[in-house]
Amino acid sequence: MASDFLLTGVGAGAFQRAMLVYQQGSRLFFFNHAHNEYLQLLAEGGLLLAVPASIALLSGSALMARSLGADRTPVFWIRTGAICGVIAVAIQSVWDTELRTPANGVLFAVITAIALHNPRPASTRDNGRSRTSLDRSHRRQPAPHDGHRRERREDDDPIELFDDDASPR
Repeated sequence: MASDFLLTGVGAGAFQRAMLVYQQGSRLFFFNHAHNEYLQLLAEGGLLLAVPASIALLSGSALMARSLGADRTPVFWIRTGAICGVIAVAIQSVWDTELRTPANGVLFAVITAIALHNPRPASTRDNGRSRTSLDRSHRRQPAPHDGHRRERREDDDPIELFDDDASPR
């Protein structure tokens, strides 16, 4: 089938219908998938789909290797595990079509995202401010400090009763 429609393939999702013509012999066992993701990709999409998919696969592999080589953070082992998962799925795809199950496809996308994730440095993420100052930046500004401690009201936020240096008002 792949050799008969080498350039364009039989069409996305048309493998099962094409097998009605190509399967010789008993229909007691009908092959609705190639049970090889790479071969099915070539049969359904031809070279017009297989070549860009191969380029994407090689580019993703190179990015994962570069990300892992440059990672000096505690996330290294999480990234390593995710890359191992991607490799396992790539190997298993030679014999099975597990990525056609939606949950498996989503899980593969998640572990690929973990493997390729490039975190921003902390200085560009929050402009050097601490998390607590980011949390408080949207709140109303307290009244000017006159040196006397004011009485706490029921609607006061306990964090606003203190300045950034943690001294009571």
